[in-house]
Amino acid sequence: MTTNQLYLFNGLYLIIMVVVAVLTRAFFYLVTWRIARRFGWRGLAVVVVVFAVLGPMRDYQYMATFPEWGAYAPGVAPVLAISATYVLLVVVGHGVMRLVAGPAREDRLARRLWEPA
Repeated sequence: MTTNQLYLFNGLYLIIMVVVAVLTRAFFYLVTWRIARRFGWRGLAVVVVVFAVLGPMRDYQYMATFPEWGAYAPGVAPVLAISATYVLLVVVGHGVMRLVAGPAREDRLARRLWEPA
């Protein structure tokens, strides 16, 4: 390997690390982990649907408030793309959280309703 290749790979790994840190450091994924612990995959499905619906509305509101930040094309395609992006962020972020923290149902602090406190 050349020195330039080493710098390239170090830069690539730094970018990957920053992306993972940004996706996993937010409190939101701790909340999804807790939802998964309490309600299972059905609770996560509800969270994904809520973000798929509210995400585009939030983004369009920001664009209306701050038009200098950008604009979306007319039609349903941008709405679907934004919605898919929110779904992907929730699913991937929760997946990384699960990799880091383990399955929520196996948490030793999780109390089942049928078990004494």
